[in-house]
Amino acid sequence: MYWVLYALIIAIAIFAGLYFYNPRALFHHTIDLMRRLTGFQRKTLNVDGEQWYYLEGGASDSAVMVLVHGFGANKESWLPYARLLTSKYRVIIPDVPGFGESPQIMDKDYRSKTQADRLNAFLNRIGIDHCHISGNSMGGLIAARYTIAYPEQVDTLTLFNNAGIDAKKQTPFYEQMLGGEATLVIRTREEFQQLLSVVSHRPMKVPARFLDVIAEESIERAPLLDRIFASLKEEIMDDYLNQYLPDIRVPTLVLWGRQDKIFDYGLVNVMVEQIPDSHGVILESTGHTPMIERPADTARHQLHFLETRALSAGKTDTLAGLTNDA
Repeated sequence: MYWVLYALIIAIAIFAGLYFYNPRALFHHTIDLMRRLTGFQRKTLNVDGEQWYYLEGGASDSAVMVLVHGFGANKESWLPYARLLTSKYRVIIPDVPGFGESPQIMDKDYRSKTQADRLNAFLNRIGIDHCHISGNSMGGLIAARYTIAYPEQVDTLTLFNNAGIDAKKQTPFYEQMLGGEATLVIRTREEFQQLLSVVSHRPMKVPARFLDVIAEESIERAPLLDRIFASLKEEIMDDYLNQYLPDIRVPTLVLWGRQDKIFDYGLVNVMVEQIPDSHGVILESTGHTPMIERPADTARHQLHFLETRALSAGKTDTLAGLTNDA
């Protein structure tokens, strides 16, 4: 019996030591453990001379769901949500070039249209000729561009608080971004804390030292993120998605957090009015990342949509009185 107690004491001591003196190592060990516990494998693949890093989970003979992360995020940000899909789908989650484990290459084209073409080459390389595709924020913009460019390869499209839509009403933060007074790129720990308060409706429950690691790694990538942010901003302002929305001919779910401080939730109506076979859902007590803030509720709505294929096209539901499950 004593050896069990000793082993537990040693394990706690090692954890505490890493947490305070080498939090980066502990953070990445924890991420690796999360991947394993949620049933995902980390894989890599070379596509046209470009190294891709991605996660894969679920049964290999199931329908494919591709998840595309937002600006500054990575493939692992989907894990709490993706685990809720693997019982029915083969889930593929890549690091979008320029983010996560992807090589940091300054002179690459990072516009959403180009990223959509890269995503197509990646999916073709692993033998996927059609899929359900979902994206958050920048990832939603890429997923929409992909659907517009390759409609025959998309079964359904799900957009979580996606970028790229013009409207009369925008959030104050978005107006500041357009005016160059705000950005999603961080350079200090204080800016990281401010950004967290913008992205999430309520504070994220992440250990402080882990937040330090996330901030440090984001700051290290800031020069590249500056370039990507500038190119995306220029592309969006020159070529908003609005004019292409009627060309999205697959069943589409548009899901938004009402408390999104980056993109106004009213954009749901703008999109549902223009996308022929679409359905909108507005989540209460939710910000810019519903799949992180409220994974269970978000998954429930997406799975219902996938099962019914948006039979009530053109309808927007407001889900009142729900509490934050995240």
